[in-house]
Amino acid sequence: MRFIVNTLKPFIDQHFRTNPDREYTGIGGSGFGAVISLYGAIEYQHIFSKVLLFSPSFWFCDINLQNHIAGKGKLNHLKMYFLAGGEEPFYVKQSMLNIVNKLREVNFGNQEMAVEMAADGRAIIPFWQKHYPTAHLWLFSGLATSSTNNYSSAAYSVRVYPNPAVDWIRVRTAYGSEWLNVQIMDLDGSLKRDVLVYGEEAIPVYDLPTGAYVVRIRAEDAAQWQMTKFVKR
Repeated sequence: MRFIVNTLKPFIDQHFRTNPDREYTGIGGSGFGAVISLYGAIEYQHIFSKVLLFSPSFWFCDINLQNHIAGKGKLNHLKMYFLAGGEEPFYVKQSMLNIVNKLREVNFGNQEMAVEMAADGRAIIPFWQKHYPTAHLWLFSGLATSSTNNYSSAAYSVRVYPNPAVDWIRVRTAYGSEWLNVQIMDLDGSLKRDVLVYGEEAIPVYDLPTGAYVVRIRAEDAAQWQMTKFVKR
């Protein structure tokens, strides 16, 4: 965490078009990535204001993490999004609730924590991907700027890469970063994916059979779908 705070973040802020202020800075991860993210957010509350915590492995260090939270206390407002799936082991959900209760004990309020228990979820990337847009919008609500562009169906082109693909595809549009609804269908029209992604976020296709697929893409304020194809190896 010292490396992230003292070396990596300053480098990113120096070389990329970021807003370095605490209000715009979040950290997050899944599994053990969630453990280090919450530790870091509590330890460096002057740096981070938002934390994403998917299928957290708090069970690995439940008591130590609780002690860390109690020792630091609440120094700043934090927004924290917790997610666990109903198909995960009981101890994953129980340890998550233990941490949530400890955060409440040091005066983090319910309005600062979103706790989601998805009945059909387990610790795999498609589960996290499905819930990421909701978490992202909740964490950064009020900060995102909206576009006033009116996209006509003829105005933007799309492409899928890599193509052919093995595990993942990404979608690129002429308008760069934006929220996109992406649908993947096989050639008989059966829907295989229906996801909301931001910009060129990766979409998993590793479980799809080898063959050709149709991809439909639509920006949030576009009237019609754009279509292209890709081949799954």
